[in-house]
Amino acid sequence: MRSVGRDALFSLAALLVSVILVQSIYATVIRPRAAAILAEPVVPQDQLKPGQVITHNLRSPFVILKDYEQEVALILATWALSLIGYQALAVARDRRLLEKPYVEIPEGRVVLPDDARAYGRPIESLPREEQEMLLPRALMVALNRFGATRSVQDAAEAVRAE
Repeated sequence: MRSVGRDALFSLAALLVSVILVQSIYATVIRPRAAAILAEPVVPQDQLKPGQVITHNLRSPFVILKDYEQEVALILATWALSLIGYQALAVARDRRLLEKPYVEIPEGRVVLPDDARAYGRPIESLPREEQEMLLPRALMVALNRFGATRSVQDAAEAVRAE
């Protein structure tokens, strides 16, 4: 499965999990407590003792969060946080790729177009998932284009287009 398909599948799954999680919290915790708070009897003004303050618990977080707008906002927030976490893991994985030596070229060595195929073999032997990542894919595009056209400029343009 391509990376785009995997990302879309994760996004839909994360949305579904967010909806189920937030909805279950609302059904079991927030709405029942808000209903209980709102059902509390309010002491009428004439029954108040001198100096007693009217206590309405309308500022309770449960009363504030009980509406559907806040529920949707929490669903979208948890969905966004899961997508951010997924992207953070992908960035960390891609950063580890920068530490791997894909092409072993000694310093001062000139790479000829005829050698491009030989330098691409280690990249071709990588696992399929790693070959589809940005750095190995860009290296293969550059090496293949350099080997075919014998032009560094064409190889650079091919990498930019990738």
